[in-house]
Amino acid sequence: MTRFTSIDDSVTSSVDRAAEATTETLDLLKTLGRDLNAVTAVYDDHALGQAASFTPGTALSGVPLAHKQLFRREGWGDDGGSPSFEGRIAGETATVISKLDAAGAIDCARLVTVEYALGVTGHNDWAGTPQNPWQRDYICGGSSSGSAAVVSAGIVPVALGSDTGGSIRLPAA
Repeated sequence: MTRFTSIDDSVTSSVDRAAEATTETLDLLKTLGRDLNAVTAVYDDHALGQAASFTPGTALSGVPLAHKQLFRREGWGDDGGSPSFEGRIAGETATVISKLDAAGAIDCARLVTVEYALGVTGHNDWAGTPQNPWQRDYICGGSSSGSAAVVSAGIVPVALGSDTGGSIRLPAA
């Protein structure tokens, strides 16, 4: 099930390899990621653009990643896992996302979170609850449940989560 066993496995100095890894990741996010109900949006054009223009030799050169709905990217959906903000678009990019861009990471998708990141089970009535890729009737746990699901399934080697309610210290870790 796992494609990546470490971030080192996905760091690359080849633009061709970055594009290949990004395409594979995008396909998995749209198939397995959505089947796990872990993905809210996949951004092909953005990710492929980053893969085509990344700078080899940076800390995360060509590493595909995804992030929970809490982290903003200008122009992307910004609902925080809540129907209250459905349709809202981010007007700025979060500092952590900008730093990952500068390190050469390739941002592919946004992932399901508990509404406002305030919950420990991963349950979201509006967006749905991500499934544990190893045992579908189990939860991933934590508000970063979408992040936990895609990393555990090997879709991406790393995903951003947060710890508002203990998410990265509980089962989502």
